[in-house]
Amino acid sequence: SEDRGRLLENMIYSHLRKSGHDIFYFQESKECDFVIFNKRKFVRAIQVCDQITNDNLQRECDGLLEALVKFKSNIGYIITNDQEEVIELEGKTIHLIPADKYLMNGIG
Repeated sequence: SEDRGRLLENMIYSHLRKSGHDIFYFQESKECDFVIFNKRKFVRAIQVCDQITNDNLQRECDGLLEALVKFKSNIGYIITNDQEEVIELEGKTIHLIPADKYLMNGIG
């Protein structure tokens, strides 16, 4: 599972690199896999996780939520292997998007 998560994260990173946007890793007290900027303007925050479970939901959301607060955004994304769901958490909307759907269609 850990290897699958790393492979998925590398695949998403490679895809993001093709966008021409600036991609950064975010860490303050928690971490978020990718924060994306276009011409110094925040575009979105993305977390990547093979599968969201009750055991890892809070951990995966914590860094994403911290990035959303820092960059004054209300919408974040978690790219997963095959889950699709919308979660409302701490006044923010988090979209779980299957990797294949993201890679084919991007994020709205």
